[in-house]
Amino acid sequence: MGFGIALIGYAFLLLNEMGGAVLAAPLLAYGLFLASRLESGFLRASVCSLFLLPRGILQVCSVIGALKLEDHPTLNTATYFINLAAWLLMSYFWLSTVAKIAKDCNAAKLERQARNRLTFTAFFIMLSFAAFILNLTGVLGGYGYIVSSAQYILQYTVIIVNTIFMHTCFVLITSERQFEKDKQELAKEHAKALEKRHKEQQEEAERIARRKKR
Repeated sequence: MGFGIALIGYAFLLLNEMGGAVLAAPLLAYGLFLASRLESGFLRASVCSLFLLPRGILQVCSVIGALKLEDHPTLNTATYFINLAAWLLMSYFWLSTVAKIAKDCNAAKLERQARNRLTFTAFFIMLSFAAFILNLTGVLGGYGYIVSSAQYILQYTVIIVNTIFMHTCFVLITSERQFEKDKQELAKEHAKALEKRHKEQQEEAERIARRKKR
């Protein structure tokens, strides 16, 4: 259930430039919180995802014309860096937790996919940090537009790739953990049934022994 909600939240990051984080942040936070019942590492990702919200609110205000980002450079820069840092940390925690679960379940392919996506996401975010600073200082000059265009293409590629991977996690991890949980419950019930049967046999043996003594 948790991965399903988080999946919808991550998909809303496709509307990031229009304030999609306003919807993405709470959905990711709630979905990853629910997923933390499977593995506690998802809880850290849940907390980090909430810090996507300030940038989303600012972008929504910009879209509806309540303010212009260029009129508030400090606020614009601060929320941008907070957004990237939150995205990086959230990605680290949820993808490294998926890798841990995959390793515990001997799912080498899933573990490798999680680590590859973490590397890809981290590369994009660090590139975004660098591009923003270089654009801000004017170092890129006329190449700023080209770098920004490449950054946006990479951003949507990261979001699409990670959304698809989160769906994979939803199908594989949730099913695997639920199967293990069901198997443990069945084992407990079987053990209780054996214990009850053994107790009944002991009581029957004691009754027979008392009759023979009479």
